[in-house]
Amino acid sequence: MRRGFTLIELLVVIAIVALLISLLIPSLGKARDLAKQSACASNLGQLSKASLAYSLDNKGFYCSGSFDNSMQEGYGPIETRGWVADMLVGGYANPGKLLCPGSPARFSETLNQARINSSRAYRPDGQGPYTQADLKRLVDEGFNTNYAQNWQMAHTDTRTEAPPPNVKDVRYLLGPLHDRYLVAAGSPSLVALFADGTIQNDDRADRVTIDGLESWGAKTLTDGPYVGIRNGRPSVGRQRFDDWGPVHGRGPKINNEDAEISHDRLNANIGFADGHVALFSDNVIRDGMFNASEQVQQGSFFYRKYDELEGRVYGGWLARTGLNW
Repeated sequence: MRRGFTLIELLVVIAIVALLISLLIPSLGKARDLAKQSACASNLGQLSKASLAYSLDNKGFYCSGSFDNSMQEGYGPIETRGWVADMLVGGYANPGKLLCPGSPARFSETLNQARINSSRAYRPDGQGPYTQADLKRLVDEGFNTNYAQNWQMAHTDTRTEAPPPNVKDVRYLLGPLHDRYLVAAGSPSLVALFADGTIQNDDRADRVTIDGLESWGAKTLTDGPYVGIRNGRPSVGRQRFDDWGPVHGRGPKINNEDAEISHDRLNANIGFADGHVALFSDNVIRDGMFNASEQVQQGSFFYRKYDELEGRVYGGWLARTGLNW
């Protein structure tokens, strides 16, 4: 005669299965995060190498500008000028198919309908404002990214050592990065091109909605240099990289109310001008971004020291001497 399971035996089996699942879930989550981090590094590597290939074909220039439709901050309509158009039109890569899988942003903030149609914005084909249908077409064609470009790649440097009125206004800037300016940095392996953007998940200002899908809008460009002090006078200082931040891995929970950041992500990938990609962790000052909070002095210059990037990412001047560290 066959005997069935008793209630106690069933409960023991259920408890064992539940215990095994509870042990497996964190490991599976960690493996999934590592897979996304690896895929992100691969995508950034493809974009960085594509930019290097573009420079070889375009007399040393790494791009034709930023992915920005503004007449003040961009160099032309986003469908013909800027690094995303360079990749697509030249056949080097399709940025829209090389998104970071770990970032919650599925679109660039450039595609925010109010932003792309601002009063000083380029129009599609010289016509009216971008409609939702136009934005969907752009995404379908690949005019999209969730990586933030380095200001140095888009603009190189300011024209003067004195701080200009606006460090994103192209009238005061040298223009897209050329390989001759990499000499000041010592090596292309130190000049960054793109990186994972900061997750400002409590900020709704740059939300993007396309074809019914609403997403946080990824930062399109870092903010350019801080103001430093040289010989007692205001001067263009080192770069700001706080628009780059962690989207991979897990660390202590962040509650940075000032920056509207609240999550537990720890790592970010950064792609460089020589084509390599490196992983950085938000583990010096845990604030959800790669900040420069400490004021230090070197010679006659007071400048900001990077919390996590110091010595590994170049943020000094590219077109003049005096701030080459």
